[in-house]
Amino acid sequence: MKRFARTFAPASTAAAITLLLAAAPVAAQDGRVRVGDLNLSTRSGAADLDARINGLAHSMCRGARTASSLIPDKPVCHDAVRREVMRQLPAASRQAYARARASV
Repeated sequence: MKRFARTFAPASTAAAITLLLAAAPVAAQDGRVRVGDLNLSTRSGAADLDARINGLAHSMCRGARTASSLIPDKPVCHDAVRREVMRQLPAASRQAYARARASV
C-alpha cells in the first residue's frame, strides 16, 4: 500500500516537497525534498535534485517489500519515490529539470 501526501511552502520560503510512503501497512514514513534552493534549469541543479531524491528513496525504502512477498522490492519503492517527487514539482520546474537532464 502506498500513500502520498504533499505540501508546498509559500513562495517566500524555501519550497519543499513532502511525501508519505507506507512501505508496509503498519509503518508509514514521510520524507521531504527541498527544491526551493535549486536552479533546476542547470545541470548542477538537476543533479542536486537527483541526489536528494536518491537519498530520500534510500532512507524511505529500507526494508521495502511487496505486500505478498518477503523478497525486497527496493527498485519499485525507489521508482515510486521519484515519480511522486516529480509529480509534485510544478510543471515549469519539471520541464526545466527535464531540459537540464537532456543537456547532459
